[in-house]
Amino acid sequence: MIGYPNGLWDQKNNLPIARRGISATPIYSNQNGKNEFLIDCACFPGSSGSPIYTYQQGIYQNGDGLEIKYDSLQLAGVLYAGPTAKRNAEILEDQAELSKVTFAQVETMIHLGYCIRSTEILKLKPALVRRGIKLI
Repeated sequence: MIGYPNGLWDQKNNLPIARRGISATPIYSNQNGKNEFLIDCACFPGSSGSPIYTYQQGIYQNGDGLEIKYDSLQLAGVLYAGPTAKRNAEILEDQAELSKVTFAQVETMIHLGYCIRSTEILKLKPALVRRGIKLI
């Protein structure tokens, strides 16, 4: 995943942050009947819109017994959201008097991300062409 989690980026070199994870559901199946999948990656606000790539590297033998090395990088989808969990957090009003403790409920990320499958991006093509945007 390439993006800007919590707005972080390499300002000096003008580069985004690269994260890695694994698929949490099969990329090819429809998670909850939608054309999307889940990833197990540290996803935070600011990561939405990040492209999700699959990377494979390996060696195989061709018919002549020669070893062939390969690298494959493919766009799998785009991150759009992530589920959260609600937690209770203590707020100490006065360190000297521990009896004055209040609680607040906060939402925390659980390091999963919802991703729209890359095939959905192709559905935008007619709308972009109608707006005069040239596509490569």
